[in-house]
Amino acid sequence: MKYYHKLKRNYALLNNTSWSTFIQEKRVLDRIIAAYHTSKIYWHPRRFYRHNSNIKIQKPIFLLGTQGGGLTLISRFIRLLPNMVYISGNARYWAGPDELHNNRRFKHLPNQFTLRSPGYNNMLGNETHHPEFKHERAFLYATDEMIDQYRLTDTDWTPELDAQLKKSIQTCLRTYADDLSSARFQDMSQTFSLKIPFLRRCFPDAQFIIISRNPYAVCWKEVQTSLAFLQNPMRATQLAANHWYNTFSYALSDTKNCSNTLFLRFEDFIQSPQDQLAKIYTFLNEPTDVSKLLEEHPYLPKGSISNKKWLPVNSTVNDKYLKAIPQYAKDIITREGKELIDQLGYTETTPQLSNSFDTL
Repeated sequence: MKYYHKLKRNYALLNNTSWSTFIQEKRVLDRIIAAYHTSKIYWHPRRFYRHNSNIKIQKPIFLLGTQGGGLTLISRFIRLLPNMVYISGNARYWAGPDELHNNRRFKHLPNQFTLRSPGYNNMLGNETHHPEFKHERAFLYATDEMIDQYRLTDTDWTPELDAQLKKSIQTCLRTYADDLSSARFQDMSQTFSLKIPFLRRCFPDAQFIIISRNPYAVCWKEVQTSLAFLQNPMRATQLAANHWYNTFSYALSDTKNCSNTLFLRFEDFIQSPQDQLAKIYTFLNEPTDVSKLLEEHPYLPKGSISNKKWLPVNSTVNDKYLKAIPQYAKDIITREGKELIDQLGYTETTPQLSNSFDTL
């Protein structure tokens, strides 16, 4: 800590400026760099000579789970692989916006593929005004009240929907892939957890990684940021628990006995990240020296968002939520999802390392 303060003092003296000014300038620089990368889909040279229809989508990877469930951290490790592409970059810029379903650059995708909410700046102006949720959909879309609007199965497949989803992915590949012949697209749109049969129809060779997080931690974490919590904490907690339960009930049911699916608990990952990463890379058939890869990427790239989600991995990230959650919230979460909570080995306290990192 003393070296940190010394660095602050020396930097301020050297540049005759305050540390807060430096931080503000760094944030501005990060935004400029992020804008450079994300805007490439509009001006990259390939756009003018390479048609999307000629770009093959090979073994796309979908990380599935809930918001706040640890997907960002794990997806970043996957994007370190040299052939990975996502909606904002590749292995050189691997920590930008990473969810196709709520990114404003893709807001004109059909509603079947989008999560529109005021905070995402992707509204079109014709959204349904829910009597209770208004226009908010974050950590609500999988509730019993909303799930029918987001669920897709193979029977919902149409050539038009197939083409529009593939066009967006092909645009990302065209823009960010170094080598189109080996590039793989990776995404972590959480609403896609409810669309696995549809995705399998579109992409028979797709791979799915389902990531769960202790519901007592993640539901309490997410519910406190909702407007509903200010009005009725018990109702808001019930909605969050119902959302968590439905998300994983559908995801696990839709991938039962599928060899192209890997399930893991976020808690197991943060306790043993290198071992778990080795299993992820093996599942993806991407042989990798994990130790070397991590040594080469000790810091997030410039222009990153969510700059706390990286090394060193915080193995106690659930603790503050598990300590703070009141008994009424524990009771509601247990009542909403006891069967699945028990199946996944979760308790109201920090769980022990499990053997749940298995191909389903």
